[in-house]
Amino acid sequence: MKRPLGLIGLVYLSALAVIFYFFSPIICMAAAALGAFTATLGIIFKLTHRSVRVFNSVIAVGITIVCAVLSMTGYTALAYSGAEDLFEQELEISGYVCDEITENGKVNYITIQTDKINGEPNRQKLALTAYQNYGVSDFDKVTAVLTVHKAERYYMSRRIFLRSKGEDILELSSVGEKQVSLYSGAIALRRSVRSSLSSRLSLDSAALCKAVLLGDKNALDREILNDFYETGSSFLIVVSGMHLSIAVGAVMFFLKRVTRNTKLILAIIALFVLSYVALTGFTPSVMRAAVVALTAYASPLVSRRANGINSLGLAALILTLPNPYSVGDTGLLLSFSSTLGILLWAEKLGEYICTRLHFRKKLLRGIANAVAVSLSASIWVAPLSVLFFGKLSPVVIAVAVLCEIPVSVVLVCSMFIAVLSPIPFVSILSFPFVFIAEIFCGLILHVIGFFASLPFSSVRADKLYFYVWILFSAILVAVGYIVRAKSFYIRCAVLLSVAMLIAGWGVATLFELNTISLSVLRDKTGIFVTLQSDGGISFLSAGGRTNAKKVAQELNGNYSAVDFCVVPRQDAMYASGLSMIYEDYDIGKIFVYDSDGKPNKGMESFYDEDYLLFGKNCELDLEPGTQASDLLINEDGDTYQFLTAGERTLLFVPEEADIAQLPEKYRSADYVLITDIPKNFDLLSFDYLISGTDETDEMSIDDESILAIEQELNIKLK
Repeated sequence: MKRPLGLIGLVYLSALAVIFYFFSPIICMAAAALGAFTATLGIIFKLTHRSVRVFNSVIAVGITIVCAVLSMTGYTALAYSGAEDLFEQELEISGYVCDEITENGKVNYITIQTDKINGEPNRQKLALTAYQNYGVSDFDKVTAVLTVHKAERYYMSRRIFLRSKGEDILELSSVGEKQVSLYSGAIALRRSVRSSLSSRLSLDSAALCKAVLLGDKNALDREILNDFYETGSSFLIVVSGMHLSIAVGAVMFFLKRVTRNTKLILAIIALFVLSYVALTGFTPSVMRAAVVALTAYASPLVSRRANGINSLGLAALILTLPNPYSVGDTGLLLSFSSTLGILLWAEKLGEYICTRLHFRKKLLRGIANAVAVSLSASIWVAPLSVLFFGKLSPVVIAVAVLCEIPVSVVLVCSMFIAVLSPIPFVSILSFPFVFIAEIFCGLILHVIGFFASLPFSSVRADKLYFYVWILFSAILVAVGYIVRAKSFYIRCAVLLSVAMLIAGWGVATLFELNTISLSVLRDKTGIFVTLQSDGGISFLSAGGRTNAKKVAQELNGNYSAVDFCVVPRQDAMYASGLSMIYEDYDIGKIFVYDSDGKPNKGMESFYDEDYLLFGKNCELDLEPGTQASDLLINEDGDTYQFLTAGERTLLFVPEEADIAQLPEKYRSADYVLITDIPKNFDLLSFDYLISGTDETDEMSIDDESILAIEQELNIKLK
């Protein structure tokens, strides 16, 4: 094996990822059987064909897969099972805030390391999402009373298995002491850097500099952040290998002008890398880059040449051996995938482009190499992007080529601003860097905004035309290999592939033009109703935590924002899932029925500029120009919604309503949505009854007219 660490580390990472995301006893047994079979097959062929070295790799792959299964199942039994017993319970805890408290609007994210749970020693990590200020600061010792739930995969990747939010937090208070550590010093430094950038730069430029230098995206405007996601260029504001190499390069540039002592330079660089990792919060992408960088810089000390694939495999082992659940962080998988693509393809692809286009000048070769790096990373990341986000961006390569150099300039300028600004009498030297950063931040935001505004900035991968395009492109590639294609065939194949994608998108868009569909989700705690049109999504109700998780997955793959949300009543049935959407997605307006102007428990955080109270009838324009509207009708404290979508109408009836109170002209609709049987139900006239209750079985209603909501129901209204 030429690169044993690379093979073992990357196979181990891949096997862990498959087991984690599809975890079940059957998957674990199948993976273990596959690993054992592969290793056995390799051993047999090794004994009969001793001269063939490839079987060493086959044996290593098989054994690594078996080790991955044992590691994941063992970690689950030892680390996760203790937390599993605490799910859905009200707990009294004591501990300390173990990370920086981050803010996003009125939402505070707090991570607590517990010392005791219900009076007994028990060390667990707990992620809180608080919608009010509890007066708790970074690294405070705290006590709390709260109900905990199972944490999402992202938190599990950070060894956080318990989650609590909003109304689940009954009490939370500081006991006046602080936990002091080296990491708390790194957090203080991070706050100082943020303060320096904010004091010198304009709002949007400061936010972009914080994202580029620290990976802190919280200060970015939601619209700007959505533009980065739409163009597939969010890697520019996630601190990774590119950012670390630029920062290290800047430090190295100055060190070489101060001293020629190689060991001293490498020691300072190692200290800088470790400090930068702590400063950025030990994110997986930075830790991966740090391992690769330290391996590369340390190799001359042992008279060996660093190998990129081996360094990447070593990074995979270092990050996943202590915590197999770290593969739950999609950023880690994307980081490894893109880096592997660059290591395997970028150099050869760059040479191919330069040879074919006869590039000899350094500038042209530099552009060709930048395109090769971006193309290699994008191709290797594409399968994971489809799997996790359900979409791809055809403009990502153009954005990367245009923005990577400006981002590098912004990163270096941000470093100088952060270092020079706090120093008296020297801070004036930061102004040239402020000027340059403002120019390049503006350039980046204009480029990102322009490409995000294009109708083809992102392609949904859950559409039939997308899979047809993938199949068509694969056939073109296969034919090219068979006929040993020349440059003419390659050019024609690329043009045909692009034409196929554009044609498919155009036909799909034409068929979906002016369509409006309704999705109704029902769980034990509430009902969540979404209305989806050409380019937007709105909520007619936001109840149920399980429902909200499903809706969040739909948003993550297809929508960047929510047009509006209606809360017909401030209770769990209609509002319990709103907080889960509100903390991560931009909701244009939240319309809440409130007769006395006082928020109910759990709704306090939404009383801001996005929160509109209504106590009388009002009408919402769902899709301008498509004759679609939602009329909110308030009668005797109940909020009905009368939806008009083209020629179809729908009446949404709240719980415990009395139809006799509803004006007669609204009692007739094509669809009526109910969660229980209202009083004077016989006054309603409808073609179809969307029912979330079993009580309709006892009524004389045609079964073909009843659309039962078991878990989810989808209807095309227009």
